[in-house]
Amino acid sequence: MHPFQRTNSGLLLLFLLLSLGGCVRDTKPANFFLLGPTAPPATQRTQDPIVLVGPIAMPHHLDRPQIVTRHASGRIQFDEFARWAEPLRQTVPSVVAGNLSQLVGSERIVPYLNIKTTEIDYRVVAIISRFDVDDSGQVLLDVKWSLARPSEETHMFARQSTYRGDAGGDNKEKLVAAMNSLLLRWSEDIADEIRRRQSSEP
Repeated sequence: MHPFQRTNSGLLLLFLLLSLGGCVRDTKPANFFLLGPTAPPATQRTQDPIVLVGPIAMPHHLDRPQIVTRHASGRIQFDEFARWAEPLRQTVPSVVAGNLSQLVGSERIVPYLNIKTTEIDYRVVAIISRFDVDDSGQVLLDVKWSLARPSEETHMFARQSTYRGDAGGDNKEKLVAAMNSLLLRWSEDIADEIRRRQSSEP
């Protein structure tokens, strides 16, 4: 065989091996996660208000399939192998509504996507600016929100709330549990506001 042909054959074999190696690495299965309500049942029921949760806005880089890490340098990292089972824009209102149903003791608290009535006592509107983990191992939820009656013409974002927690290192199950915990703490503040509004209004 001519030396040039042997060289080409060797390069072709090397290319095929490298390609196969890349394919093997790319076939690593992704893990899918889903946030969910974690609130305990209410010990005291309120007046069973009808509450609509949402819409809840968030930046496009958060509303992605991948779990997000934000580095101190400003770099955003998307984990291709740790993904959400459904969009956060849909999940977060459902989780908050589920938490509020337990905390307030009302079965008439629903995410805005599931609304089947126009008779609403209160509506929760929010803008989430941070809901991610940083490179120091902290998970953070930064949200502007308000609770308002539909008759109120504008929803002023009366509250700015920031919640932090331990992300649990590289364990994604612990990270998801920490994010659920932050949503619960926010839900508890909303529940307190619902009770305050009900007690102060005629």
